[in-house]
Amino acid sequence: MRVRALYNDGRSAVSHRVTVGVDASGLAIMAADERKISMWPAAGLELVERPIGRSPFRLGCGGAAPRLTFAASVIESFAEYYPDLKLRHAPGPKAWMQMGGWAAGALVFSIVGWLLAAPVLAQSVAAMIPEPAKERLGNQLAGQAVAAIAERDGRSYDDMFCYNEASAASLQRLFAILAQGQAANVRFGLLAIDSTQPELFALPGGQIVMSGALPDQAGGAEALAGLMAHEIGHVAMDHPTATLLQRDPVAVLFSLLPLDGSSAAFDASLANQFLEHGYRDSDEEDVEEFALSVLNGIGLLAEPYAVYRAAGVDAADNPPDPVTRMHPVSEGSAAMLQEGGVGRLMALDAVQWQALRQLCR
Repeated sequence: MRVRALYNDGRSAVSHRVTVGVDASGLAIMAADERKISMWPAAGLELVERPIGRSPFRLGCGGAAPRLTFAASVIESFAEYYPDLKLRHAPGPKAWMQMGGWAAGALVFSIVGWLLAAPVLAQSVAAMIPEPAKERLGNQLAGQAVAAIAERDGRSYDDMFCYNEASAASLQRLFAILAQGQAANVRFGLLAIDSTQPELFALPGGQIVMSGALPDQAGGAEALAGLMAHEIGHVAMDHPTATLLQRDPVAVLFSLLPLDGSSAAFDASLANQFLEHGYRDSDEEDVEEFALSVLNGIGLLAEPYAVYRAAGVDAADNPPDPVTRMHPVSEGSAAMLQEGGVGRLMALDAVQWQALRQLCR
């Protein structure tokens, strides 16, 4: 049996589309040209993340860094080939202790829930959530968000993930440039999806989702670099977690519970809320300052990003696309970007930019 998957070597943020041969002996991982990348024996296979609802699941081998990400629909076939691979685990003592802790936390949430509308408190609560829990929540929401976008676009969920080797190289170049400045110490990952509309949003745990339609709307590498710096700013300030806590703390609580399948409905609700509603103006203003600081700090030309964001002011009452809707811009922040940009360097050359535009084509 052969299935499609995304392969990540554990050292970079970009995943590669691969073909995986599946039989009782293990997994044969092959690139697009049928060149074998690796062979994972069945005895070493381990589940990195349990699939929840329609979320993808990830496998590792022998504790090594590389990971394979599969669509949720593949799991039944894996169960046939590898019956010893524990796809779902009954809660152990540690899990029960965690559940007890979260139950106690639920009582605290019920007492102070009305206070969560206060942004400062929501940010404080977000900072108390362990990073592994945020990453798990972000991965769960990514699967639900992609499913919602696929339904909106009339696409199959399995066809939403895209990869192009030349485009990935250009993205890596862009990441390397951004990593020299203020964004250098921010941990994030990028998931590229094939959507007809421009999409760009960060989820808890540093998961950033970008559609292949975004580069064309951005119009150039410098504007795209600014947009990426903007999202990295949201990750650095943990805005996704805090925003979800403000909107629906109960759903966040249940999504964080370590129970198989118990949070799918809450994940779907949170993902839809995230796609439909934007950040507060104050959050966006803070992130604009962060993005401008990143661009100026590494000498990138800031004007294209400033022009892109200024266009959003006129569209504030009727946002034409998901990016503008999720990231509202004020006249003040647009003026700050226009007046504060001092960069002179180009992010990518013409060849690299054209390659990046082919990400999902």
